[in-house]
Amino acid sequence: MIFKATPDRLVRTVTTTITIGFLILIVIGLGAFIVKGTIVLFMPAFIVALVYLFSYLYHPVNYEISNGQVIIHRPAGRVAIEIDTIQSCELLENGRLKYSIRTFGVGGLFGYYGKFYHTGIGAMIWYATRCDRAVMIIAGNQKKIILTPDQPEEFIRQL
Repeated sequence: MIFKATPDRLVRTVTTTITIGFLILIVIGLGAFIVKGTIVLFMPAFIVALVYLFSYLYHPVNYEISNGQVIIHRPAGRVAIEIDTIQSCELLENGRLKYSIRTFGVGGLFGYYGKFYHTGIGAMIWYATRCDRAVMIIAGNQKKIILTPDQPEEFIRQL
C-alpha cells in the first residue's frame, strides 16, 4: 500500500521562498557571466543550483509497504527497510519532535531529511515532509527512522 507524504505549510513556504531566491541568484550569476565573461561570477549560481538539485532528488515523495519492506520513494531512488528488522513502530504525538537539531540534512527545502538529534529520543534519520505527525520506526541496531505518512495510524496498522 502506498502512503502519501504531503508537505506541511512550513515546507511549502521554505521551498517557495528558496526557489525564488535561488532563481534570482542564478539569473544574476548568468547575467554577470554573460556581461563580464568570467566564470568566477557564475560559480555561486552553479553551486546554488547543485544544492537545489540534490535537495530535490533526495526528498521523500511517498512511502510504501509491500513485499516485506517499508519503501521510501525519492526522485533519486528509494530506501528500503526490511520489515523483519523493525523492532518497534510508534506514533509520535504532535510536538514530540520539537527542538530536534539537524546534524546533517535538509530542514525545510522539499522536506526534512537526513540526520537529526533530539535530547529525549537520540539520533534519528528523517524522511519527513512535516513535523506535526510522525511515525518512528526502530530498526536493527536501534536505528531510529522518522516517516510522516498522511495517514499515520493506518500506516502503523498496515505495518
